[in-house]
Amino acid sequence: MATTSRVPACFILDSAIIPKASMNVGLEICKAAKACEAVAGVGSCDGAQKTSGLWCIYPTSVEARRDLIVPGVEWGGQAITFSVKTPSLYADRERFPQQNF
Repeated sequence: MATTSRVPACFILDSAIIPKASMNVGLEICKAAKACEAVAGVGSCDGAQKTSGLWCIYPTSVEARRDLIVPGVEWGGQAITFSVKTPSLYADRERFPQQNF
């Protein structure tokens, strides 16, 4: 049986995206995936998910992840850059500087 390695997700805070009064999350997830594939190539995005004010983009390969992180993407007419780690980790480091994350 072949084993697959998991590629780490890329993250965007929901606050980085200009909110729309009638945002359809399902439609926005499709737009996010298409925006990522426009940069990293067709089939480079396994999916996207929005939870608790955080967008997670799941690239299919390390190369696709790199292609997303370096230039960012244009999504909804605005330039979006990705974080390589969950933004909450940065906040936790400030609150608990002695902990290793």
